[in-house]
Amino acid sequence: MGNKVNLKLGVYGEGGVGKTSLVNVFLGKEVPKNYSPTINSKVSRKDYILEKTGVTFKLNIWDVGGNRAINPNINNAFFSDVDIALVVFDLTKPELTIKSYEKNFLNRINRYSEEPLILIVGNKLDKLLLNKDFKEAVQNYLGEKKIFLITSATSELNVDNCFELLIYTFLKKSEILLPDLVPENSSVEFIDLIGKTEEELRGQLVNLSSIDLKLRDLKPKIKLEEIPSQEEDKERKYHEFIQQELQKISLQKTTLSDNFIESISETEKELNQLKKYNIKSTIDLVDKLRKSLEISKKNTELQLETLNKLTREENELLIISSKFRKDKFDIIPKPEPKPKPELQTLGVKPKPKPELQALEVKPKPKPELQALEAKPKPELQALEVKPKPKPELQALEAK
Repeated sequence: MGNKVNLKLGVYGEGGVGKTSLVNVFLGKEVPKNYSPTINSKVSRKDYILEKTGVTFKLNIWDVGGNRAINPNINNAFFSDVDIALVVFDLTKPELTIKSYEKNFLNRINRYSEEPLILIVGNKLDKLLLNKDFKEAVQNYLGEKKIFLITSATSELNVDNCFELLIYTFLKKSEILLPDLVPENSSVEFIDLIGKTEEELRGQLVNLSSIDLKLRDLKPKIKLEEIPSQEEDKERKYHEFIQQELQKISLQKTTLSDNFIESISETEKELNQLKKYNIKSTIDLVDKLRKSLEISKKNTELQLETLNKLTREENELLIISSKFRKDKFDIIPKPEPKPKPELQTLGVKPKPKPELQALEVKPKPKPELQALEAKPKPELQALEVKPKPKPELQALEAK
């Protein structure tokens, strides 16, 4: 049996840069039209079997959520034991999505993983404008000579090359460093398997000075969007707002729950302390207990009131969100039924109906129809029944 190699591939970047879309394109899945933030992480798998070298590579792809409102603190486990990584930024918002990439992603990957291979990827090539602001942002945060790869998940352009270049480079490096695990020529067999060359993969890399030429080469392959970007942006922002509000409410409810448990614990402590006091009469004990319980009751009532208010707000937001989605989906099919009334009116016109009914329902002319239909029937019956001639049938036919 050959070797089985598990590779952990992490996909990182700020919220909304298109990480999930890139993963979906690579796995042959549908790209979502509307932005929906990834919560925590999502793990997918893809296997490569190299028959000549007898190695099976199991690629575990970790799509790590980068939306700060949904994922305020990204778990360090998502950065540990990473073999290869894509760090994605938005080509249309370079300053917002590149300036913190080193602090938020690169440093953490390198801290929790041992010498991982990292590729910087600029997504949304279909909307890229090579203006002064873009070049300044890349110059300031990546540098003029820093190499990266540009893609468009929407146009499914250059996406596979990102992942395949990383895998190929890992195999080539591992043939030298881990020959027992990755046999010689594994990288060559991988290249043959995907039907590409090393030059083709490495040729997709660009830097600030060469991006103009690469964009000119890829531009004819870009798919034009049918939906205006302003509408998409409004929908995305609206969806983000609802998700952020729901996340805030969820955190507040969790805090209230923690406070409630803490309040109960405090009451228990006070009761235990009362047992230790040298109280002369039962009345004193009851008074102290009453005061303690009254305080606890007031706190609990306030917390319950706040909790109910938050629950109402949460339900309202969920209703708005579901209504928005329902209206959106209702709007889409409405243009389709428009031709249906026309077809129905054509079918339901009172004038043609009698003619159709007369042709279909006429019971009286049945003999005539049978007579007309009977003419071809004898020939068919005669052909079918030739081996067994029946005098009665022949007599009927002769009439």
